[in-house]
Amino acid sequence: MRKGRFLAVLLGVIVALSFSGYAFRVGPSSFHLEQSPGTEETYTVVVTDDTDHAEEVRLYLGDWLRAPNGEHDWDVPLRGVRWTFSRAFSAGETVHIRYAVGLPAGRDLRVSGEYLAHEPRLTGAIAGPQVLTSSVPGDGGIAQSGSAVSVTRTVEKVDASGLATVSLDVRAGTAFSGITLYEVFSERCEVASLDAAGGTFDTVNRSCGDWISLSEDHLRLSPGESREVSLRVAVPAGVSGTYWSAVFIESAPTAEEKEGTRILSIYRTAVKVYVTAPGTEVRAGRVTDVRVTATGPLTAVVEFQNTGNVQLSVGGAVDVIDQTGATVRSLPIDEFLVLPGGRRELEVVDPSSSGLAAGVYQAVARLDFGGENPVGGVRSFRVK
Repeated sequence: MRKGRFLAVLLGVIVALSFSGYAFRVGPSSFHLEQSPGTEETYTVVVTDDTDHAEEVRLYLGDWLRAPNGEHDWDVPLRGVRWTFSRAFSAGETVHIRYAVGLPAGRDLRVSGEYLAHEPRLTGAIAGPQVLTSSVPGDGGIAQSGSAVSVTRTVEKVDASGLATVSLDVRAGTAFSGITLYEVFSERCEVASLDAAGGTFDTVNRSCGDWISLSEDHLRLSPGESREVSLRVAVPAGVSGTYWSAVFIESAPTAEEKEGTRILSIYRTAVKVYVTAPGTEVRAGRVTDVRVTATGPLTAVVEFQNTGNVQLSVGGAVDVIDQTGATVRSLPIDEFLVLPGGRRELEVVDPSSSGLAAGVYQAVARLDFGGENPVGGVRSFRVK
């Protein structure tokens, strides 16, 4: 796990994403690479100090996701998984999380974890075995008496194929609201949630972070100076579709006082890296839900899932059809991006000032992503 994840919490940090004008400028903003499996190529990122003073910056690799609302989620750890609970926990409560992870053939897998309770702010390490091995499952042990929050890891079993079943027990010694847990592994592995216990489980199983090596992980730039950093991308054999990661460029922390509070400012930007194995692309998707949430004004929600192995650019419309079969409204859906395995939820609002007359209608969603056929979904609704 990236060192200092919880420094932001303890010191009241402001992290600015993509505010390159404050401290430095980076180009390009993203790489869309087509590279065959089994090959190595080198690419270049240019970092420029845009300030009137020397800047210390560090570079590191990380994972990210695009949330169902389209926003970027930069908090997924490289080679790791995350559980998020937004609800309140009562003193004495225990939550039991379970996940499965595939061990690399002939090798042990190291794991480390951390947790962050949101309110009040409480942080700590996940206790338990730190080596997952095919021969000796491990017990997470007993939580320390009186701990405000404790999380322990237990290896329940490892089957003959090397699939380990792991549990995390979250014990609340005091009441708190919200908690985030991270597990990070020593190498890329497939992780699946078996029981998220009501929390949200996130991971990037199509990360290319382990394929990338940087020529520099730290730069000291004079005012106006530009430096090149090389990215060597080694694509392993046997992969297909699109994989993604990011190179993060981050300034040194700057402390300042604001209204009696110490604020630690860290300016950070991300260069997204997509790697696609040419000739292996599968474009596929489906509309998983269409619903009308309001009729004044008419508001429809469309859910789409990318079931292929490449990022999709999707556009379309929601047509409103009356009982005669006539289309009385056609509401465009602006083009949006969905990562492989990702889901997008779109709200479409009728901009017309005139409402629909009373009656029964159908909301028909039509989405096109460049595949062989558009996909769609339909929902009937009534206007009273």
